[in-house]
Amino acid sequence: MAVPFDTHETITRLTQAGFPPGQAEALSDTLKQALDGSQSHLATKADLDATKADLRTEIEKVRTEIQTAKNSILMWTIGVLGSMYVIGMVLLYNLLARPFKP
Repeated sequence: MAVPFDTHETITRLTQAGFPPGQAEALSDTLKQALDGSQSHLATKADLDATKADLRTEIEKVRTEIQTAKNSILMWTIGVLGSMYVIGMVLLYNLLARPFKP
C-alpha cells in the first residue's frame, strides 16, 4: 500500500522555493519512488488477518497434539499401574499361599 504523494504539488512547492523545474521534477519523482519502495515491505491489515488465521489454525493443531499425547500418557500410566497391581497381587498370593515356617 503506497503512501499518497502529490507529485504536482511537490513540484510546485519546490519551484516556488527556487528549484529549477527539471530539478524539482527529478526530486519529486525520486521522493515518490523512495516512498513507494519504503512501503512495499509493510504488512497490510489483510496480511495480518491471514497470518492471524494461520496462527490460530497452527495453535489448534498443537492443542490437538497435546491432548493426544496426554491421552496416550494416561493410557500408558493406567496400563503400567494395572500391571504393577497384577504383579503385586501374584507376589502377595504366592507369599501367602506358602505355609508359614517359623
